[in-house]
Amino acid sequence: MKKLEKALLALLLLAGMGGCTKKEAPSQETVKNKTKVCASINREDAKAETLVEIELKAAFAELADTLPTELSFYNVSKDQAAQNTAIDTMLKESCAAVIIELVDIAAAQPIMEKLQAAGLPLIYIENDPGDEILNAYADKSTYIGPDIQKNYVLQGEIVASLPNTGNINGDDQVSAAILSVSELSIENQNAMLSAVAAKGVRAEILEAAVSENDREKGKEAAARLLKRYGDGLDVVFAESEALALGAADAISAAGRENGVNIYLISGEDSQAVRNFINDTLIEGSLWDDVEARAKAAAESVKKALKGESLGLKTLITNKLAMKG
Repeated sequence: MKKLEKALLALLLLAGMGGCTKKEAPSQETVKNKTKVCASINREDAKAETLVEIELKAAFAELADTLPTELSFYNVSKDQAAQNTAIDTMLKESCAAVIIELVDIAAAQPIMEKLQAAGLPLIYIENDPGDEILNAYADKSTYIGPDIQKNYVLQGEIVASLPNTGNINGDDQVSAAILSVSELSIENQNAMLSAVAAKGVRAEILEAAVSENDREKGKEAAARLLKRYGDGLDVVFAESEALALGAADAISAAGRENGVNIYLISGEDSQAVRNFINDTLIEGSLWDDVEARAKAAAESVKKALKGESLGLKTLITNKLAMKG
Protein backbone atom coordinates (compact mmCIF):
# COMPACT_ATOMS: atom_id res chain seq x y z
CA MET A 1 0.00 0.00 0.00
CA LYS A 2 2.83 2.32 0.86
CA LYS A 3 4.43 1.59 -2.52
CA LEU A 4 1.16 2.54 -4.21
CA GLU A 5 0.93 5.79 -2.23
CA LYS A 6 4.52 6.67 -3.16
CA ALA A 7 3.80 5.96 -6.79
CA LEU A 8 0.71 8.15 -6.72
CA LEU A 9 2.66 10.93 -5.00
CA ALA A 10 5.39 10.72 -7.63
CA LEU A 11 2.79 10.95 -10.38
CA LEU A 12 1.21 13.99 -8.74
CA LEU A 13 4.61 15.68 -8.45
CA LEU A 14 5.36 14.97 -12.10
CA ALA A 15 1.96 16.38 -13.07
CA GLY A 16 2.72 19.51 -11.05
CA MET A 17 6.06 19.91 -12.77
CA GLY A 18 4.36 19.43 -16.11
CA GLY A 19 1.95 22.22 -15.16
CA CYS A 20 4.86 24.53 -14.44
CA THR A 21 6.43 23.74 -17.77
CA LYS A 22 3.14 24.44 -19.49
CA LYS A 23 2.96 27.94 -18.01
CA GLU A 24 6.26 28.89 -19.70
CA ALA A 25 5.22 27.53 -23.09
CA PRO A 26 2.83 30.34 -24.11
CA SER A 27 5.72 32.75 -24.45
CA GLN A 28 6.99 30.56 -27.30
CA GLU A 29 3.49 30.32 -28.77
CA THR A 30 3.03 34.09 -28.48
CA VAL A 31 6.16 34.65 -30.52
CA LYS A 32 4.91 32.23 -33.16
CA ASN A 33 1.45 33.81 -33.26
CA LYS A 34 2.56 37.41 -33.64
CA THR A 35 1.32 39.20 -36.74
CA LYS A 36 4.11 40.58 -38.89
CA VAL A 37 3.69 44.25 -39.72
CA CYS A 38 6.25 45.76 -42.09
CA ALA A 39 7.29 49.40 -42.29
CA SER A 40 9.59 51.36 -44.57
CA ILE A 41 10.73 54.70 -43.16
CA ASN A 42 12.68 57.31 -45.10
CA ARG A 43 15.61 58.22 -42.89
CA GLU A 44 17.54 61.46 -43.25
CA ASP A 45 20.56 59.65 -41.83
CA ALA A 46 20.77 55.98 -42.81
CA LYS A 47 22.26 55.06 -39.42
CA ALA A 48 20.04 57.11 -37.14
CA GLU A 49 16.70 55.82 -35.86
CA THR A 50 13.97 58.38 -36.54
CA LEU A 51 11.30 59.62 -34.16
CA VAL A 52 8.71 58.00 -36.45
CA GLU A 53 10.30 54.57 -35.83
CA ILE A 54 10.52 55.13 -32.08
CA GLU A 55 6.87 56.19 -31.83
CA LEU A 56 5.65 53.33 -34.06
CA LYS A 57 7.39 50.82 -31.79
CA ALA A 58 5.77 52.43 -28.74
CA ALA A 59 2.33 52.53 -30.38
CA PHE A 60 2.37 48.84 -31.32
CA ALA A 61 3.72 47.93 -27.87
CA GLU A 62 0.64 49.59 -26.35
CA LEU A 63 -1.56 47.33 -28.48
CA ALA A 64 0.36 44.16 -27.57
CA ASP A 65 -2.51 42.65 -25.55
CA THR A 66 -5.03 42.95 -28.39
CA LEU A 67 -2.68 42.96 -31.37
CA PRO A 68 0.56 41.00 -30.77
CA THR A 69 2.83 42.12 -33.58
CA GLU A 70 6.32 41.65 -34.88
CA LEU A 71 7.14 45.10 -36.27
CA SER A 72 9.84 44.80 -38.94
CA PHE A 73 11.53 47.84 -40.48
CA TYR A 74 12.89 47.98 -44.02
CA ASN A 75 14.31 51.48 -43.89
CA VAL A 76 15.91 53.52 -46.62
CA SER A 77 17.65 56.88 -46.84
CA LYS A 78 16.35 59.13 -49.62
CA ASP A 79 16.50 56.28 -52.14
CA GLN A 80 13.27 55.36 -53.91
CA ALA A 81 14.86 52.46 -55.76
CA ALA A 82 15.91 50.96 -52.42
CA GLN A 83 12.38 51.45 -51.11
CA ASN A 84 10.93 49.68 -54.14
CA THR A 85 13.23 46.75 -53.40
CA ALA A 86 12.14 46.84 -49.76
CA ILE A 87 8.49 46.53 -50.84
CA ASP A 88 9.34 43.48 -52.96
CA THR A 89 11.08 41.95 -49.95
CA MET A 90 8.05 42.60 -47.73
CA LEU A 91 5.82 40.79 -50.20
CA LYS A 92 8.05 37.71 -49.93
CA GLU A 93 8.18 37.75 -46.13
CA SER A 94 4.57 37.19 -45.07
CA CYS A 95 3.80 40.75 -44.01
CA ALA A 96 0.16 41.13 -42.98
CA ALA A 97 0.12 44.94 -43.37
CA VAL A 98 2.50 47.61 -44.65
CA ILE A 99 3.28 51.10 -43.32
CA ILE A 100 5.26 53.32 -45.65
CA GLU A 101 6.80 56.79 -45.56
CA LEU A 102 7.35 57.50 -49.24
CA VAL A 103 10.69 58.78 -50.45
CA ASP A 104 9.08 60.05 -53.66
CA ILE A 105 5.36 60.76 -54.04
CA ALA A 106 5.59 59.60 -57.67
CA ALA A 107 6.17 56.05 -56.37
CA ALA A 108 2.85 55.98 -54.50
CA GLN A 109 0.83 54.45 -57.32
CA PRO A 110 3.15 51.57 -58.34
CA ILE A 111 3.60 50.67 -54.66
CA MET A 112 -0.16 50.74 -54.13
CA GLU A 113 -0.71 48.51 -57.16
CA LYS A 114 1.73 45.89 -55.85
CA LEU A 115 0.10 45.78 -52.43
CA GLN A 116 -3.40 45.84 -53.89
CA ALA A 117 -2.52 42.79 -56.02
CA ALA A 118 -1.35 41.05 -52.83
CA GLY A 119 -4.46 42.19 -50.91
CA LEU A 120 -2.39 43.77 -48.13
CA PRO A 121 -3.56 46.78 -46.08
CA LEU A 122 -1.45 49.86 -46.86
CA ILE A 123 -0.93 52.78 -44.48
CA TYR A 124 0.88 55.79 -45.92
CA ILE A 125 2.38 58.09 -43.30
CA GLU A 126 3.90 61.58 -43.44
CA ASN A 127 3.75 62.04 -47.25
CA ASP A 128 0.26 62.23 -48.75
CA PRO A 129 -0.09 60.11 -51.94
CA GLY A 130 -3.28 61.98 -52.93
CA ASP A 131 -6.97 61.13 -52.93
CA GLU A 132 -6.96 59.50 -56.37
CA ILE A 133 -4.48 56.81 -55.33
CA LEU A 134 -6.18 56.23 -51.98
CA ASN A 135 -9.57 55.89 -53.66
CA ALA A 136 -8.12 53.37 -56.11
CA TYR A 137 -7.52 51.06 -53.15
CA ALA A 138 -10.45 52.23 -51.02
CA ASP A 139 -11.09 50.64 -47.62
CA LYS A 140 -7.68 48.94 -47.51
CA SER A 141 -5.42 51.97 -47.82
CA THR A 142 -5.24 55.19 -45.84
CA TYR A 143 -3.04 58.21 -45.23
CA ILE A 144 -2.03 59.49 -41.80
CA GLY A 145 -0.18 62.77 -41.57
CA PRO A 146 -0.21 66.41 -40.54
CA ASP A 147 -3.16 68.67 -41.30
CA ILE A 148 -1.25 71.02 -43.60
CA GLN A 149 -3.89 73.73 -43.85
CA LYS A 150 -4.48 73.77 -40.09
CA ASN A 151 -0.72 73.97 -39.60
CA TYR A 152 -0.59 77.16 -41.64
CA VAL A 153 -3.37 78.54 -39.47
CA LEU A 154 -1.21 77.71 -36.43
CA GLN A 155 1.77 79.53 -37.95
CA GLY A 156 -0.45 82.56 -38.41
CA GLU A 157 -1.54 82.20 -34.77
CA ILE A 158 2.11 82.30 -33.69
CA VAL A 159 2.42 85.72 -35.32
CA ALA A 160 -0.96 86.87 -34.00
CA SER A 161 0.17 85.98 -30.46
CA LEU A 162 3.24 88.25 -30.58
CA PRO A 163 3.16 91.55 -28.63
CA ASN A 164 3.00 93.62 -31.83
CA THR A 165 0.92 91.00 -33.68
CA GLY A 166 3.87 90.48 -36.02
CA ASN A 167 3.95 94.06 -37.24
CA ILE A 168 7.55 94.55 -36.20
CA ASN A 169 8.28 97.53 -38.47
CA GLY A 170 5.28 99.47 -37.15
CA ASP A 171 3.54 100.20 -40.47
CA ASP A 172 0.19 98.75 -39.28
CA GLN A 173 0.39 95.79 -41.66
CA VAL A 174 2.02 92.38 -41.29
CA SER A 175 4.02 91.71 -44.45
CA ALA A 176 5.20 88.12 -44.76
CA ALA A 177 7.16 85.89 -47.12
CA ILE A 178 7.00 82.11 -47.30
CA LEU A 179 9.75 79.61 -48.08
CA SER A 180 8.44 76.18 -49.05
CA VAL A 181 9.66 73.07 -50.82
CA SER A 182 6.77 73.10 -53.28
CA GLU A 183 4.29 75.65 -54.58
CA LEU A 184 1.99 76.72 -51.77
CA SER A 185 -1.72 76.71 -52.52
CA ILE A 186 -3.74 79.90 -52.26
CA GLU A 187 -5.92 78.10 -49.69
CA ASN A 188 -2.95 77.56 -47.39
CA GLN A 189 -1.75 81.14 -47.85
CA ASN A 190 -5.21 82.42 -46.97
CA ALA A 191 -5.38 80.11 -43.95
CA MET A 192 -2.24 81.70 -42.59
CA LEU A 193 -3.44 85.25 -43.28
CA SER A 194 -6.85 84.62 -41.69
CA ALA A 195 -5.24 83.76 -38.34
CA VAL A 196 -3.47 87.12 -38.29
CA ALA A 197 -6.49 89.03 -39.64
CA ALA A 198 -8.62 87.53 -36.82
CA LYS A 199 -6.69 89.85 -34.48
CA GLY A 200 -7.86 92.85 -36.49
CA VAL A 201 -4.50 93.35 -38.19
CA ARG A 202 -4.06 93.72 -41.93
CA ALA A 203 -1.76 91.09 -43.41
CA GLU A 204 -0.29 90.27 -46.80
CA ILE A 205 2.01 87.68 -48.30
CA LEU A 206 4.63 89.48 -50.36
CA GLU A 207 5.96 86.30 -51.94
CA ALA A 208 5.71 82.52 -51.65
CA ALA A 209 9.13 81.29 -52.80
CA VAL A 210 10.01 77.68 -53.61
CA SER A 211 13.39 76.23 -52.66
CA GLU A 212 15.10 72.86 -52.53
CA ASN A 213 14.84 71.34 -49.06
CA ASP A 214 18.44 72.15 -48.20
CA ARG A 215 19.89 74.54 -45.62
CA GLU A 216 22.27 76.29 -48.01
CA LYS A 217 19.59 76.61 -50.70
CA GLY A 218 17.21 77.94 -48.05
CA LYS A 219 19.78 80.51 -47.03
CA GLU A 220 20.13 81.67 -50.63
CA ALA A 221 16.37 81.92 -51.14
CA ALA A 222 15.88 83.82 -47.86
CA ALA A 223 18.73 86.19 -48.75
CA ARG A 224 16.95 87.08 -51.99
CA LEU A 225 13.73 87.81 -50.09
CA LEU A 226 15.55 89.98 -47.54
CA LYS A 227 17.28 91.95 -50.28
CA ARG A 228 14.09 92.35 -52.34
CA TYR A 229 11.81 93.57 -49.53
CA GLY A 230 14.23 95.03 -46.99
CA ASP A 231 12.66 96.50 -43.86
CA GLY A 232 9.21 96.07 -45.39
CA LEU A 233 9.41 92.35 -44.55
CA ASP A 234 8.06 91.58 -41.07
CA VAL A 235 7.87 87.78 -41.04
CA VAL A 236 9.46 84.84 -42.82
CA PHE A 237 7.64 81.50 -42.67
CA ALA A 238 9.91 78.56 -43.51
CA GLU A 239 8.17 75.26 -44.20
CA SER A 240 10.89 72.80 -43.16
CA GLU A 241 13.76 72.48 -40.72
CA ALA A 242 16.40 72.89 -43.44
CA LEU A 243 14.72 76.03 -44.85
CA ALA A 244 14.24 77.52 -41.37
CA LEU A 245 17.89 77.02 -40.41
CA GLY A 246 18.96 78.44 -43.78
CA ALA A 247 16.69 81.46 -43.33
CA ALA A 248 18.14 82.04 -39.85
CA ASP A 249 21.62 82.03 -41.39
CA ALA A 250 20.52 84.56 -44.03
CA ILE A 251 18.88 86.84 -41.44
CA SER A 252 22.07 86.90 -39.35
CA ALA A 253 24.23 87.50 -42.45
CA ALA A 254 21.99 90.45 -43.40
CA GLY A 255 22.56 92.04 -39.99
CA ARG A 256 18.97 91.51 -38.87
CA GLU A 257 17.81 89.81 -35.70
CA ASN A 258 14.79 87.66 -34.97
CA GLY A 259 12.47 89.32 -32.50
CA VAL A 260 14.13 92.73 -33.00
CA ASN A 261 13.51 93.70 -36.63
CA ILE A 262 12.08 90.52 -38.19
CA TYR A 263 10.37 87.29 -37.14
CA LEU A 264 11.21 83.79 -38.37
CA ILE A 265 8.69 80.96 -37.95
CA SER A 266 9.48 77.32 -38.73
CA GLY A 267 6.78 74.97 -39.98
CA GLU A 268 8.76 71.96 -38.79
CA ASP A 269 10.11 71.12 -35.36
CA SER A 270 13.36 69.31 -34.55
CA GLN A 271 16.10 69.45 -31.95
CA ALA A 272 18.08 71.78 -34.21
CA VAL A 273 15.08 74.10 -34.55
CA ARG A 274 14.52 73.98 -30.77
CA ASN A 275 18.15 74.97 -30.26
CA PHE A 276 17.67 77.95 -32.57
CA ILE A 277 14.50 78.92 -30.68
CA ASN A 278 16.39 78.73 -27.39
CA ASP A 279 19.09 80.95 -28.90
CA THR A 280 16.30 83.37 -30.05
CA LEU A 281 17.27 82.85 -33.72
CA ILE A 282 13.80 81.45 -34.51
CA GLU A 283 10.63 82.79 -32.90
CA GLY A 284 8.59 79.58 -32.88
CA SER A 285 7.77 76.38 -34.70
CA LEU A 286 5.13 73.71 -35.05
CA TRP A 287 5.78 70.71 -32.84
CA ASP A 288 5.29 67.65 -35.01
CA ASP A 289 2.87 65.33 -33.19
CA VAL A 290 4.51 62.12 -34.41
CA GLU A 291 3.22 60.21 -31.38
CA ALA A 292 -0.41 60.84 -32.34
CA ARG A 293 0.28 59.84 -35.94
CA ALA A 294 2.05 56.63 -34.91
CA LYS A 295 -0.88 55.67 -32.67
CA ALA A 296 -3.30 56.33 -35.52
CA ALA A 297 -1.19 54.11 -37.80
CA ALA A 298 -1.21 51.26 -35.27
CA GLU A 299 -4.98 51.58 -34.84
CA SER A 300 -5.42 51.52 -38.63
CA VAL A 301 -3.44 48.29 -38.86
CA LYS A 302 -5.58 46.81 -36.09
CA LYS A 303 -8.78 47.78 -37.93
CA ALA A 304 -7.52 46.44 -41.24
CA LEU A 305 -6.52 43.09 -39.76
CA LYS A 306 -9.99 42.78 -38.27
CA GLY A 307 -11.42 43.27 -41.75
CA GLU A 308 -12.76 46.75 -41.06
CA SER A 309 -12.68 49.48 -43.69
CA LEU A 310 -10.06 52.22 -43.41
CA GLY A 311 -11.04 55.84 -43.84
CA LEU A 312 -9.40 57.84 -46.59
CA LYS A 313 -7.27 60.02 -44.29
CA THR A 314 -6.51 60.84 -40.68
CA LEU A 315 -5.08 64.35 -40.34
CA ILE A 316 -3.31 65.29 -37.11
CA THR A 317 -2.95 68.90 -36.01
CA ASN A 318 0.52 69.86 -34.80
CA LYS A 319 1.23 71.91 -31.69
CA LEU A 320 3.07 75.15 -31.07
CA ALA A 321 6.62 75.45 -29.74
CA MET A 322 7.49 79.04 -28.81
CA LYS A 323 10.53 81.00 -27.72
CA GLY A 324 10.76 81.28 -23.96
